[in-house]
Amino acid sequence: MFLDICEARMEEIWKDVARYEGVYEVSNFGRVRSKQRIFVQRNGIIKCRKERILKTKIRDFYPEVSLCIDYAVEKRRVHDLVAEAFIGPRPEGLFVCHNDGSMDNNIVTNLRYDTQVGNMADTRRHGTYRCGEKINFARLVADDVIAIRRLKDSKSRKDIAVQFGIHVTTVGDILRGNRWKHLPLEPL
Repeated sequence: MFLDICEARMEEIWKDVARYEGVYEVSNFGRVRSKQRIFVQRNGIIKCRKERILKTKIRDFYPEVSLCIDYAVEKRRVHDLVAEAFIGPRPEGLFVCHNDGSMDNNIVTNLRYDTQVGNMADTRRHGTYRCGEKINFARLVADDVIAIRRLKDSKSRKDIAVQFGIHVTTVGDILRGNRWKHLPLEPL
């Protein structure tokens, strides 16, 4: 659906992937393809690989592809490939940011280079900022943190840690407001 809308507005343009010239190309629509080529397998057999669009896998919320040359496989995020080919090399200290907050929308017009601060501002604006129980593998929920903050005067940090199955240092960080900053320090 998304590519149909893009195709109606602009033409798909392909450019070589840096360090993989003649082997892989990336398009301004965020697709990556392997070029037709002849190669020699490790056992000495000569093979011909047809041109094809690479399948993406989602890792850490971002689509990535596996690029292979001389038997070495490198996994690359699609948005990095698109930005590098169509915007230019990434300046040191900057990140590839998605203007609409959708991590799988890798069309070149949706990408830009920005600082970590700008990227985090985007996540807040788009509602994709992960904090609290939205963080992968979070052991606590907001109600647990509020309960921990209520128990600070009646139990030791060690007892609280045992009760909630967390480390004593984590309890201290919660009580000082170094963790779960989005919740009020004083329980209601």
